[in-house]
Order: sequence, then structure tokens, then C-alpha cells
Amino acid sequence: MRRYRVSLGLVLALSAVVFATAPMAAASTTPLNVNLVKNPSAELGLASTDGSGVTVPDWETITDSNFAVVKYGILGGPTKAQGAVNGGKKYFWTGRYDLVYNQCDDAIQNIKITGRNSQIDSHQLKVTLSAWVGAMESTDLARVTLTFGDDTNNFISSVRVGIHGPTTKFAHPSVTVKVPAHTRQVTVRLYDAGTSDSCLAFFDKISVELSQA
Repeated sequence: MRRYRVSLGLVLALSAVVFATAPMAAASTTPLNVNLVKNPSAELGLASTDGSGVTVPDWETITDSNFAVVKYGILGGPTKAQGAVNGGKKYFWTGRYDLVYNQCDDAIQNIKITGRNSQIDSHQLKVTLSAWVGAMESTDLARVTLTFGDDTNNFISSVRVGIHGPTTKFAHPSVTVKVPAHTRQVTVRLYDAGTSDSCLAFFDKISVELSQA
């Protein structure tokens, strides 16, 4: 059985006691030509100093996940010169192999799209997925997948970018497609799709942007 996914936002929400409620504000229209990913460069929150998993703000991981955020240049990982161009101090790492579930752990972020239904259903919008990715071993495959879902997040389709190892520098793959009809949300997933237990897949500057088709 998979463990429940948890996020920092969920933990904070459950720790608060709400005594009164206010009328819900109308949902704002999702902007165009803006990166919709929150904390796209792992700069928020704490970094791991020993390679153990950490809570990553705005991203969901399974309970007790090994997924980590690490500063460039430590723990034998990539240096800043090898990482994302104009990147920050930290990057995402899938973390050590999960011996309980026999896998490399992952992280996801769900993004709701509001106020764009008619444009989406008439194929007037496109989306660009891009990321800086690195993979240390030949068996590693750093992959970022964007999944399109309807209003209840039923699967519609998906696109992905990634790179096989070994790499000495992060690569910057991207893909642009029209947003499928009936899309109301998208989910970003960071993971190692490789064939071994090395789990040396790295990510930085994840980007999801909507624009006119």
C-alpha cells in the first residue's frame, strides 16, 4: 500500500483551528506567459545536509519520503557550474533508494486552471513544459511529466521531458503542446524513470506556462 502524500500546506492547514468563515472570493483567471509552478527552483524551505528526505514547500511527497532538496556542490552532487543556468543555491533530488517500496521517490504539484475553460475547449491555448535536469549514472533517467486532468482530475493525456545519464551538466529540455479540451488542472511530477536503484536524478527551475496558441 502506498503511503499518503503530504505537503507543507496541508500540515499547516490541519494545525489551524478555524472559528469563523468568510464568503469565498471568486477564483482569479490563470495568467498567461507566467510560470505557474510554485517553488520551481527548490529555494523555499530547508536543504538536506546529509542526503535524507526533507519537506519541500508547495510540493507533495509520500510520507517519510527520501525525496530531498540539496545545495549545489555538496554530498558529491552537481556543482553550481554544472547546474541550471542562472539557478539558485539548491536543486531537487529524488533522494536515496526507498527500500520499503523498492523505488526512487518522487514529488508532485497540482495546478488548477481557472477562467480559461472556453479558450481551452476551443483549442486556443498551448502550454510549455521545461526544466533543467541532470542524471549522474547511465541507468538514471531524470524525468518531468505534466499530466492533464479534467475538473475531477481524471486523466486526459500527458507530456514529458527528461534526460538519460550520465551527464556532466544539467540539460534544458522543453515541449510545447496545445492544451487538450476539458483540461481544468495539470499535475507536475519529478521522478527517476531509470532502471536501477541509484536514484541520482536532479531537477531545477521547473516551468509550466500557458500562452495563446
